Order: sequence, then C-alpha cells, then structure tokens
Amino acid sequence: MTIPFYKYQGTGNDFVVIDQRQTRYLSQSDEQKIKFLCDRRFGIGADGLILLENSPLPNVDFEMVYFNADGAESTMCGNGGRCLVAFAHFLQVFDNQCVFNAIDGLHEARINTEGVVEKPKNIGELRGINLDMDLSITEQAEMTLIFNEISGDNSSGSGRR
Repeated sequence: MTIPFYKYQGTGNDFVVIDQRQTRYLSQSDEQKIKFLCDRRFGIGADGLILLENSPLPNVDFEMVYFNADGAESTMCGNGGRCLVAFAHFLQVFDNQCVFNAIDGLHEARINTEGVVEKPKNIGELRGINLDMDLSITEQAEMTLIFNEISGDNSSGSGRR
C-alpha cells in the first residue's frame, strides 16, 4: 500500500503528516507500522506521526491524532499541533482561523499575516492530570501549584497516553 505523506518541522521537532480525511491509512492498532515510519534508519524518520482526520463535532475543522516515534498514541504535542495547522491550511481546510480536536480537547489556532501558525490554544474543559507524586503531609505545609499552558505530559509531546 502506498501512503502519501508530508514531512513538517516545527521548532526542532519533525513529523510525518498524513491526510486521512478521504482514505484511512493508519489507526491506533498500527503501532508497529507507525514505529517503522518514524524510524530514522529504516523508515522516513520523525519525532512523531500526525494524522489529519475529519471531525464529527460541529464547528470543528479537523481532528489531530498524534503518535510518538515509538508508535504509541500520545498526548497533544504543541509543535505537532502547529505543524498540523499549517498542513490543514495548505490543504485549504480552513482560511485563517480554525478549531481542531486533539486527545486533550478542542484547540483554537490561527495563521498570522506572515503566514506563521500562532500557538494553538486549548479551549477545552480543564481536566485532572496525574502528577505521579506523593502529596501526603506529615506536618503543616503550604504548596502552590502553577498551571502553565503546557499540553500533555511535557511541552515536547513525548508523554504517553
């Protein structure tokens, strides 16, 4: 099977990008194929693979499905999101502003006057995250948690789902 693909780079991360709006080439069960495609020696080589899919949601321009190079579906990757927005714009999926759905919810993005994708912004509901840390307190203590606009487990998108 021939899979048409594009290669995008965003702030040092590179991605294999595939348009799946008309033809379904890959799915979450194709972990080994995705791992092979991302392999830098034997495949195309990339930090991750991103699928552009139609969205069943009203007023949402497209869906983003992101996989790490190990083939596992993963959390939203900011650099990957910017690349997919640029790709969808190239395919004329939207004009200058879009809303897309990723594993962590809805995101807004826009193309500025220089043709650069501005940082996708999560507009979905706030959800809990697993910090994987012991918060038991044996004495009086004060803790401040700061929530930044980081999607997924880290800003590079390498967190597993």
